[in-house]
Amino acid sequence: MEYFSDHKKIFLSSLVDQIQNEDGISADLQIHKMIQAVGKNLESIAVDAPLTWPKCVQCRLKCPGFEKCGEPEVKWMTRHYHRKNSERRPFRFMTPYTERCTELHWEENFEEKVTLQQAGGANRAPITARMHFIQRRLKEDFIEVAPKLSFWRMGLSLGLPKSKLRLHRHWEGGAESRALFVEGLLKKDLAFIYEQDRKILIEDQYAFDAFIAALTGLMKFKKQTENRPRGYPKEEGWIEVPKQKLKWP
Repeated sequence: MEYFSDHKKIFLSSLVDQIQNEDGISADLQIHKMIQAVGKNLESIAVDAPLTWPKCVQCRLKCPGFEKCGEPEVKWMTRHYHRKNSERRPFRFMTPYTERCTELHWEENFEEKVTLQQAGGANRAPITARMHFIQRRLKEDFIEVAPKLSFWRMGLSLGLPKSKLRLHRHWEGGAESRALFVEGLLKKDLAFIYEQDRKILIEDQYAFDAFIAALTGLMKFKKQTENRPRGYPKEEGWIEVPKQKLKWP
């Protein structure tokens, strides 16, 4: 994705979908080659994958148990769970070897009820591991995003109804939701998208989420994503989310 500041317009210059292992070349290597082909003008790489492991997976200190742990990330999660457990039953214990502060923060503070998969959970852990394998060979700046959070806020800023925004990943209504978003960008003359790419974005949920991730990267560049809250651990991972009162570039 490119951004032309003089015209204040977003240009989807390239879209690659269905990246697979083929002809003895892994999908991971194909991703590396695509990133390297972009060259030195790359501002950032936005990914829908955890860029940090949960604290207890990375920690090499002698462990007293999370109940007595003094590490900032674990103390933050302890306060979070104490606050939430005062409001709910049954009582829940945290699992700092699967959870991170950023997912807990957004689940608690996002204006729409959301559930984010744990970075070290059964579904997300293989993606986290793959992301670290890919990232370690690259020097570019990475940012972590959650497409459904970004889509919600960007969609609202385009004037789309909440009922449609909730469907963008659904089998029924998903294509219509994605189409409304793309049309919203085009009607406001915010973006240029080739017709063939437009069709892929509407038909393919994963390609669309990649597009939303790239848009979030642009929002980050234009200082239109949320800052970390006061008291948030400095070394903890963070999901970049567009501001509620969003100003399009």
